[in-house]
Amino acid sequence: MERSVNELSSSSSQIQKIVAAVQYIADQTKILSLNATLKVARQENMEEASLKWKRR
Repeated sequence: MERSVNELSSSSSQIQKIVAAVQYIADQTKILSLNATLKVARQENMEEASLKWKRR
């Protein structure tokens, strides 16, 4: 019985580490996605400003 509890505890600890790694990767992916979105928005603003400048 004690062995089973120790194995369960060890497995739980490993699962927690895996979950933490997955959460970290998900957070990094969100940051990369946000960064890409901001980059596109900046580019669109620059293109819009360029078109306005050319129309003058």
